[in-house]
Amino acid sequence: MENTIEEVTAKSQSELLISVTRLFEVGEYSDLTIVCGPRTFKVHKATICPRSEVFWSACRKGCFKEGEENLITLEASSSDPEADNVGADDPEAIGH
Repeated sequence: MENTIEEVTAKSQSELLISVTRLFEVGEYSDLTIVCGPRTFKVHKATICPRSEVFWSACRKGCFKEGEENLITLEASSSDPEADNVGADDPEAIGH
């Protein structure tokens, strides 16, 4: 019995989701490192850049050192309520 296009599409989407999930879990084959405070994230430009104009711009070859070095360092916010956190990033939020 032949599968319908819907069944084939659903199976392909499921397999793709599993593959992408494994890429995030393992970090192998990652091509970009993001450092924010004490945390380091191994990520994939192919998944990060289409979702963020900032990362897309930073990762373009020949435009910024981040694109050449494959490393983006973000200033981490402090948990100190008295600290000036303007423009700083929350490492926990970056992790998500």
